[in-house]
Amino acid sequence: MPATPHGFRSSLKDWWRANRFPMDLYEIQVDHGTPGNKNSENSYGHDPQTEQRRGIMQLWDDHCAKPTPAPKADKVITHISSKRRSA
Repeated sequence: MPATPHGFRSSLKDWWRANRFPMDLYEIQVDHGTPGNKNSENSYGHDPQTEQRRGIMQLWDDHCAKPTPAPKADKVITHISSKRRSA
């Protein structure tokens, strides 16, 4: 299945929340601007949290670069129908 910008942002947001990073930094990171501020100029301006966000995004990069873990094998139980058992 191809990746989509919305799906990628959704995955980032889920990961961000799971790691308990500040949500205001997420909003700035995805260009939603400063929370509570409707001025679009603030979305694209310089902000003092660049280095803090850079560290978080490096962790996101590390997370995305990991290979998909192999599924864990559970105990396999073979189901034999009652017809086969009596035969």
